[in-house]
Amino acid sequence: MTWRATVLTIFPEMLPGPLAYSLAGKALKAGLWQLETVDIRDHARDKHRSVDDAPFGGGPGMVMRPDVLDAAIVGAGGVDPSLCCRPADDGSISSGCASLPRWRE
Repeated sequence: MTWRATVLTIFPEMLPGPLAYSLAGKALKAGLWQLETVDIRDHARDKHRSVDDAPFGGGPGMVMRPDVLDAAIVGAGGVDPSLCCRPADDGSISSGCASLPRWRE
């Protein structure tokens, strides 16, 4: 059984990118691990394939739409929250995705 990494992204064509030229790339070519990309836009429901929206309560920037992100996670076969990492609000990397499905409650 090979290890598999699933990356949810709005830019799937950018991967494997630099990974193809590193030790990880050699391992990928050797079949020691698999890289799967999921285009989040494929799970959008509108004609423009929108994946982001203005933040609730206003403010600068855009945020990912939880309905689209949830559909992408489910479409990718779900997620083990302990094996998930994602960008946090402050730009750092947060481990665990236990907070992602809470919007449905």
